[in-house]
Amino acid sequence: MDQIKIGKFIAALRKEKGYTQEQLAEKLSVSNKSISRWENGNTMPDLSLIPKLCEILNISINEFLSGERIDNSEYQKKLEENIIINMDLLKKKIRQISKRLMLIIISVFVLFLVALFLFIGYKELTYKKVYLDDNNIQITVCKEKSNLGFTISTKDETPFLFNSYYEEETKTYIIEKLFRYLDENNLQDISSTTTILFDKKEKIEKIVYADKVIYELGDELSNCN
Repeated sequence: MDQIKIGKFIAALRKEKGYTQEQLAEKLSVSNKSISRWENGNTMPDLSLIPKLCEILNISINEFLSGERIDNSEYQKKLEENIIINMDLLKKKIRQISKRLMLIIISVFVLFLVALFLFIGYKELTYKKVYLDDNNIQITVCKEKSNLGFTISTKDETPFLFNSYYEEETKTYIIEKLFRYLDENNLQDISSTTTILFDKKEKIEKIVYADKVIYELGDELSNCN
């Protein structure tokens, strides 16, 4: 199975249909990053997504696995080739899974021993991490002089933290799921509002939170203050 060929085939069909990566991602309920990885040949779609993807792109699963359109005269031959190739891949996958399963069992056992040691040697922790309800989050994108920025706050003033990263290839700043901390003794350094400003040298064309675009280049913005 040629992932690079399949990825280029997906990209070509998507463009034929007039879909952007965002639109195709929305139809499949996946992230834009997943579509980009498929088209670059870095990963393959999950098996559960392939039938729906083929339906959207108007191709057969056989054509998808071949990475090209197939004439009726070649269809049976390609089908047999794909069956043989995928049987071989399945055997290799089973061997890999067996090795990984053994490593997982060993790792779980080690983690169990570590957890047991911590349980015996230390008092019970009250520290918990809980994901915030999206309805409680408010994100405002703004500008500070020529700089771009955004402010995240929780409506009920719940202290929170979040992970984020910049995707240089798509010039997208991605805010990952926010989570709050429940520990009465350790909340003094965590705020219910966070403002981040980007230097004008950083080329940010889009800001995404939880797979939702909250800013695109060209949007009119108010001042942060």
